Amino acid sequence: MFERMKAALGMGGGGGEAVVTPGANLSRGPEIPAGSFAGGIETAHIDGIFRDTGDAVMDAAPLTNARAVRALFDSDLGGAVDVALGQIVGTGLRPNVQPVIELTGMTQREADAWARRVERLFALWASDPRECDAAGSRSFGQMQRTAGRAYFGPGEILATFPTKRRTGNLFSAKVSLLDAHRLAENGIDESDRHGLRFAGGEPVGVRIRDRDPATGMEDFSARFVPFRSRSGRPLSALLYDHVAPVQWRGLSPLTAALKPHFQYGKLADATLATSILQTVLAAVVTSNATSEEVMQMFSHGDVDQTAMDAYTATKVGWYRQNSLKGLPNVIHALPGEQVDFKSPTTDPGDLGTFARLLKLESARALGIGYSAATGDYSGATYSSVRMETAVNWPIVLQRRGIIGRFCQLVFEAWLENAILDGTVPVPGGYLAFLAMRPAWTRCEWRGPSMPQADENKSASAAAKRLETGTTSLATECEALGLDWQDVLAQRAREKEMASNLGLPDPHVADPKAAPAAPARATPQVTLASGEAMDFTAAVERLEQLEANQPQRVRTGRAEDAKARRARDAAHKAAINKWNAERADLEAALAAAQE
Repeated sequence: MFERMKAALGMGGGGGEAVVTPGANLSRGPEIPAGSFAGGIETAHIDGIFRDTGDAVMDAAPLTNARAVRALFDSDLGGAVDVALGQIVGTGLRPNVQPVIELTGMTQREADAWARRVERLFALWASDPRECDAAGSRSFGQMQRTAGRAYFGPGEILATFPTKRRTGNLFSAKVSLLDAHRLAENGIDESDRHGLRFAGGEPVGVRIRDRDPATGMEDFSARFVPFRSRSGRPLSALLYDHVAPVQWRGLSPLTAALKPHFQYGKLADATLATSILQTVLAAVVTSNATSEEVMQMFSHGDVDQTAMDAYTATKVGWYRQNSLKGLPNVIHALPGEQVDFKSPTTDPGDLGTFARLLKLESARALGIGYSAATGDYSGATYSSVRMETAVNWPIVLQRRGIIGRFCQLVFEAWLENAILDGTVPVPGGYLAFLAMRPAWTRCEWRGPSMPQADENKSASAAAKRLETGTTSLATECEALGLDWQDVLAQRAREKEMASNLGLPDPHVADPKAAPAAPARATPQVTLASGEAMDFTAAVERLEQLEANQPQRVRTGRAEDAKARRARDAAHKAAINKWNAERADLEAALAAAQE
């Protein structure tokens, strides 16, 4: 029996010490019994043996990722992931195309014009589900959010990039998102492992089991799709976040959040059950008689009946006639007995604090703040929310980089087809593009800006940085998820349109608005030496003077009398000068105020 229990818990070995087997997983430790939540207590646990982390990830991924997917759909963790995706993706990452002019042979002006054209055409393709989605149901922004959920759930983004020409389409490139469990784990060929095909020690493609969308039937054999074609065009992608030096499959980033998440669920269930039990009322009969006396009192009668049976039968019969059913009611107790009313009580302790700690752990694993994950902003201040966002923002950018890799592969596949079809012209043609593919496809993917607790303070800080020259328009626009060239071009168009309609420039103050009150002239201060300065400068000089009052220098006893007298004279002269300058400033300031 004990050996079967150890095997069920993922433990093996002999003797008194239990050893974790490689089959144990990251989401349920061997020391945790099974039986809760229809699959064991969901918790995060690293195998207790030292081996390659990538192997531990491979063993843990199926069960852990399945629990992460479940948590996304049947708990509030899904809402927290939506908040995280709102910061990572928003409505969709947008490309900022930046071709390398040194390799493309274009001037900066030509490169900017070409990049703006490519961005507009890509936006046209990305906004139409029939243009970009192989299933024809989602825009590219929606596919990015779907890819983000795949990253948080199974921990992997699986996609293929086929070509398909539909009636009325301008572009042939398409994107097909697939569930990662569609990968065929192992094949007959020794080079096919983990749903991948290896060549030269690296994966070169994926092996996918296709499924008919109408019948739901799966193909018996797997289809091999290389990562890139011979020309270098992306054909498929398997993207995940690496947690090990050598890792071929992904692990859900929610792994660390599963334990506190399900602990919070159990705490909520226990708290609810306690609240329900506290409404239950029980009546208890208390008797002064000893157990022996009671037994003797009820032992007569049937010789086969024990004293306890007789006692129980008599009391049950008595209180059946005198019950509390149908309250309000009056009960008549047996002689020497009294009725007490009991209700279950529990010491709730600081359940709110404990629940908050569990939510903090889950929010930390998600890479968002507690307030954003739970919507609880009670006790939050501007500084605390700003610090919370600033600490977690690098995690948002890191995860945005994973979605950005997916977007970059999509962009490369789309651009190659657009150039091949002649929609996007390139100096030198298609062959020139193939020769310098990285130079033509270089771009940055921009998403939503960092949330601000106080927009006025953030805008004032940005304006001050621009005014002092410590930043640039490109930097400030990038922080807002904008392209500075697009901003300037749009401002120029708005200014031109306003001028054509006879309207004032919308980007400057309204000349018809009430003029601001003129600033009060700053009084001038003239010192006894004839030096003139404004009032503010005189006050600052006086404050600086008072902060630098000459101090007497103390030396040791070894100083001779002559040196001491010279030092005292110098100090006295410095004090006199300080006093005179201070009195001059004070008199001049008083005269200016009058």
